[in-house]
Amino acid sequence: MTLTAVLDTLATDPHAPVDLARVGLLLARDAYHTLNPRAYLRRVDRLADHLRPRLLGSLAARTAALTAFLFEECGFAGNTANYYDPRNSYLNKVLDRQVGLPITLSILAAAVGTRAGLN
Repeated sequence: MTLTAVLDTLATDPHAPVDLARVGLLLARDAYHTLNPRAYLRRVDRLADHLRPRLLGSLAARTAALTAFLFEECGFAGNTANYYDPRNSYLNKVLDRQVGLPITLSILAAAVGTRAGLN
């Protein structure tokens, strides 16, 4: 699916389900023309596979497991040293570098959590 197709779908139905990770990676193609979204989506899937068995208990417990996994165990973090680095905005670079803007890290957390069964 192309970015145009996703945007057309959302223009027709703002409540249509979309894969945030896919949209983020399609947006990143503006800056990284040779980007292969499938390779990065597999990485998001693998993160979700590792998280899934840890999602136990209440919503608060499952959310805590997600954040502990991504931000403590995997080491994802906000880029406090160079907040305005453009790479912080691109999901592919956040996955590569493990640093990014809060909104990009939130997209990653939502994508991993959703794939792992945290809705």
